[in-house]
Amino acid sequence: MPRQSPADPAIALFERRVAEDERDSGSWAVLAHLRVRAFDLHGDVADLARAEVAARRSLAIDPANAQATALLVRALSAMHRDADALLVCDAFAEAHGGAAQVSAAAASAAFDAGRWGRAEKEAGALGGGEPDAAAMLVRARFVELRGDGPNAAERARNAARAAAAAGMLPHEVAACHVAAGAIAFRAGRIDDARADFERAVTSCPDYGPGIGGLADVAAADGRLADADRLATAAATLRPAPRELAQRAQIAALRGDHAAAARAALVVRAACEAHPDVYGAELADLIARAPSAANANADLAHALELIDAAVAVRPTPQNHAVRARVLLALARPADAAAAVTEARRMGTRTPLILETSARVALALGRRDAAAEDVARLRAIHPTFVPADLAKEFPR
Repeated sequence: MPRQSPADPAIALFERRVAEDERDSGSWAVLAHLRVRAFDLHGDVADLARAEVAARRSLAIDPANAQATALLVRALSAMHRDADALLVCDAFAEAHGGAAQVSAAAASAAFDAGRWGRAEKEAGALGGGEPDAAAMLVRARFVELRGDGPNAAERARNAARAAAAAGMLPHEVAACHVAAGAIAFRAGRIDDARADFERAVTSCPDYGPGIGGLADVAAADGRLADADRLATAAATLRPAPRELAQRAQIAALRGDHAAAARAALVVRAACEAHPDVYGAELADLIARAPSAANANADLAHALELIDAAVAVRPTPQNHAVRARVLLALARPADAAAAVTEARRMGTRTPLILETSARVALALGRRDAAAEDVARLRAIHPTFVPADLAKEFPR
């Protein structure tokens, strides 16, 4: 069970306020903010649904409330309802003109949805002030998307500095540091990533993604006992699929396959509880370890999940997961087409390179597979799975 959120007393206070005065738009907006914060800290999707309700109640009273609009967009986007989120932004702009908070939320939502042109437009529309951090983070993500991870990580660090200078909340500053660390980690800059994740934990000691990032770094360093301890702490704070999956991955690295299997079942249950939000994660999990009892049906379900995810969010990562599912279904030619889509923007994350190597190997293209494995090693040796390392020794 998730531990009680630090925001709970404040949530109770503002729930009493709106119960006493249902026309208090400001209190509804604060309640929406507290619910989004609770999700960020603890990963309970139910908080997003409650944030949506509170934000809509605020806007029903005061349609020009930019804060409530931005919070509604954030909640909808986090639930992968990207089209709804962007429609909210369009309706606000048509009725009330531009607002920096709404443009910042729209830029992030459009990027998550794979609407690159819309994301660049919204980020470019932002001027000075607090929302700059959000726009800077979107721009950093674009730089990584186009294949320059180290530069992207530095841009994300600048976003974290801007967030701190603007007085944003500790977990919001920590989220920027985590974004920088995750980009640096994917670029193989492990020491830089460690520093970024440490800054996240300094900013917000109870921020699970920051602690989870340190678990990734510990695993890359070969400190598996430390990695397991950190991953357990992260999953305790934020028992969402990403944090829970770390425990399974680290157990597998430690050679404890029984513990890894048990942890994977926990991750699968968490994903299945919210397939609209975690469909891609569930599809990837199935592709890696389909049900032994009914593998074909399980993989067919995984393909349905990832096809739905790609339809909503045609991102490089989702295309890579689709390739993995197709490869597990013994459809390497279709998997190759999915890899081509994943690489279209020039993105070179470890997931994409590993998937590309596996697809090339399945098609008998050993030279291409060897090139992808070499690129993985150049990022960091820890990104080369044991089977590929054996297939293509140094």
